[in-house]
Amino acid sequence: DYCSHAPDRLLGMAAIPINTPERAAEEIRFAAAQPGLAGGYIPLFPPEGDYGDEKWNPIWEAFRAADMPIGLHVGGRRPGTPAVNIYESAPRFMTGLVMSKLTMAESVGELIHGLVMQRYPELRFISVEGQIGWISFFLYYADHLWEKHRYWTKSELTEPPSFYFQRQVWATFMEDPVGLRERHHIGIDRIMWASDYPHSETTWPNSKSLTDEWFGPYGDDDKTKILWKNCAELFGLL
Repeated sequence: DYCSHAPDRLLGMAAIPINTPERAAEEIRFAAAQPGLAGGYIPLFPPEGDYGDEKWNPIWEAFRAADMPIGLHVGGRRPGTPAVNIYESAPRFMTGLVMSKLTMAESVGELIHGLVMQRYPELRFISVEGQIGWISFFLYYADHLWEKHRYWTKSELTEPPSFYFQRQVWATFMEDPVGLRERHHIGIDRIMWASDYPHSETTWPNSKSLTDEWFGPYGDDDKTKILWKNCAELFGLL
């Protein structure tokens, strides 16, 4: 309904329920047939086990056939983890909001080490609302640990973890000057700005002045890629 007000400008993402792999695959195929839907969201973690388990392959095969990007939105937690109400107190809210970004690293790491990205190189994942500053450390340390431990753990990855991340993961941020300083280490073609309107982390109504300030030292090419071009290319709009 929201996107129908400006179908030439707005594209939606389908929320895919994944109670079972087969039903999820049906929903993905249904979403792909709907005008105005450009991708699909799945939870950070499956309802049981890990996404690397081959029983979840119908999901990946359906997304591959649909040629739709896969959104991973912050806020999920692994099933069985005790729920925490971050609104119970100000300290819990402040801490919880920061830590919510780091769950993305766990989810993406399992998609890499669980061989999902290796088995399905065509898949495109989006880290949504997860910020980007953590990525630089993640890429370094994931490679470092893989080199140290890949033999005794019998890792089946044929390339370092950073290879799969930089090939198949895009990441959005709202306000992250630390991450922007690391943009070339992260991958300048994989970073996308998002305003997060109307949530509390939004840059609105100062989005224009803030982005001008952030990108002032970096030049128009980087600004163009991060503000719109990377996103347009990801969704096939160019």
